[in-house]
Amino acid sequence: MSKRSKTNIILLSSGTLVYNLHYGPFFRYWWYSTTIENKIQLVPIRLGMTISIFLNGQEFIIRIVQGHSNHLQQPGYYCQAGKFSSNIEESCSAALTSLYQQIFQNNRKLSGPLELGLDDENIINQLLDGVLFQPFLKKHFIR
Repeated sequence: MSKRSKTNIILLSSGTLVYNLHYGPFFRYWWYSTTIENKIQLVPIRLGMTISIFLNGQEFIIRIVQGHSNHLQQPGYYCQAGKFSSNIEESCSAALTSLYQQIFQNNRKLSGPLELGLDDENIINQLLDGVLFQPFLKKHFIR
C-alpha cells in the first residue's frame, strides 16, 4: 500500500484504445497487470490518457503518448507541472521522478503505476469501460 492519499489522483481523460497498439504485436506494453478482488486483471494504458496528481502541493499532469526515444510502438510518458516539463520517457516513473526532482531539488523516487492510479478501482473501472476484449497472458509474461 502506498503512503499517499488516493484522493489526489484524478483521471482527466481516459484516452482511447488503438487497435494496432492494444491488440497488435506490441500489445503487452499497452496493458498493465493489476489485482482486483484477488484476481489478476489487465488494464489498458490508453493513448491520450491524462492523469492529474498533487504531490508536495504541486499539480503534475501525466499524459500517455505513442512512442519514446527507444521504441515508437510502446507507450511514452510525458509529465508537466506548471512551466516545467519532462522529456517523453519509456516509463511513467522516469518522467514523474525526473520532473519532481527537478522542481524540488531532491532524490525522491516515485512509482509510476501507483501515481497513474492503476491501484485505484474507480480509475481501473473507467479505463476498462468500453473494453470488449481483454488479452490474457501466461503468468511468466505478466509484468
